[in-house]
Amino acid sequence: MNINQYIQQYRKVVISPDVTSCRVPHVRCHDGFKMSVQVGQGLYSYPNTVTDTYESVEVGNPSRHVPELKEYDQGDSIFAFVPCTVVDEIIDKHGGIDERLYS
Repeated sequence: MNINQYIQQYRKVVISPDVTSCRVPHVRCHDGFKMSVQVGQGLYSYPNTVTDTYESVEVGNPSRHVPELKEYDQGDSIFAFVPCTVVDEIIDKHGGIDERLYS
């Protein structure tokens, strides 16, 4: 499962008069690694709307140091506009998404 498939399957979209947002549960991998991956309005993702496919996402609070995220660092453990290809590589490096944790 890649990050776009994960977002589509597990996000919760909240629609209000002023803003449409979505929340995605932390990505948890088979080796115990986890990170927040968020998309939508007001976040470091592209596009920054609720859509079916993203080119880049906001990553936050990885449970371990991830050298691949260094160039996207915004401080406070937030990484901006991380290409989905990079996120997919990180997920693969940690054994893939452990979907058993989401059922």
